[in-house]
Parts: sequence; structure tokens; C-alpha cells
Amino acid sequence: MDFLKRPWKWLRSQHPVVILRAIAVACLNCFPCTGPRRDQERRQHVPVLIGKPQIALLLILDGEQTLDPIRIMKGLFLFSMETPEHLLAPYERYDFIPYSFGPYSYDIDRDLDRLVEHGYVKISKKAGKSWNYYYLSEKGKREAQELASEMPPQAIAYLRKVRTFVLSVSFTKLLDTIYAKYPGFATKSRYKR
Repeated sequence: MDFLKRPWKWLRSQHPVVILRAIAVACLNCFPCTGPRRDQERRQHVPVLIGKPQIALLLILDGEQTLDPIRIMKGLFLFSMETPEHLLAPYERYDFIPYSFGPYSYDIDRDLDRLVEHGYVKISKKAGKSWNYYYLSEKGKREAQELASEMPPQAIAYLRKVRTFVLSVSFTKLLDTIYAKYPGFATKSRYKR
């Protein structure tokens, strides 16, 4: 019976949207699709269930400038850690672990990939840089504006303030600020102050 405790604990901690998405994806993985376009066909049918964390991701990307993965990750970390609970419930936030450059969330990477696959987010490259830069497509901008009504205006204002902050400071200043305030997330970092 111990083997049931862990999945049960996870299930109780998840938001209903996360559970529905997991069920939908599991069911769609059982479709008997064959041929070289199997993944592409399956992706067309996987619903994009957008909850508060994904809305935050769309809104942090909503602007004129592209964002690199570090700024997206750190911006959503600050938003998740510092937004008051009456504006953003615990299940509406991303979870983070200490990683190579501080706080990291596998869910953000997964959600970014899904938003790219479904045409809400686009990727660009910059000369001399090995990582991707992200920005909203026209479809993503329309979706972000429509979904913004689902979040309290104070939460959106704070998220935009966080976006402005992560774009206005250097990479080292951003990490120094986060490591100073949240030293537990700097334990596995490759960047040392």
C-alpha cells in the first residue's frame, strides 16, 4: 500500500485542470495513430488547457522584447514567490527546485514547449547565442489579452512589474538579487557571486 501513497499525495495536491490535462493526454496517447505523422496528428488533438500558471507565462511574454529562458524562469519564480496568496493561490503557481542557475521549474519548460507547438509562442535566435528567445505570436497576444481577465488586476500589474525588472537588470544582477533573497535556490548554481 505504500506504493499508492505517493501518487495519491500528488493527485490531492494538483489543481483539477492539471488532472484533466493528464487524463486527456493519457487517453490521446492510446489512439492507434500510425505512420510518420503520428506525433503531429496527436498534437493537433491534445487540448491546451490553460490555467493560471500558463496565463502568467503568456503574460510575462507579452511585450515588445523577446525573453531568454533565464529571464522567463526568474520572472515567474519571483511572481510565484512574492505574489500575495489572496491574488494567486498556491496551486496556481509554478513549483521550483535549485538548479544550475538558481530556481528552475520543469513545468515552465513543458508549458513553453506546448505553447510553441500550439502556435501561441514563437522562438527566435540571436547571433552568437546558443539559447532560444521567446515571444508571443499574434494568436498568443490575443489569447493573453483574453485570459488576462481571469486574473486579478493587481496580480497582472505585479507580473508586469516583475517583467520590467527582469528586463532592466543584467544577468548577474538578476541572479545576485534572487540568490540574496532566496539563498536556498542557489545551492546547486554554477554561477557564484
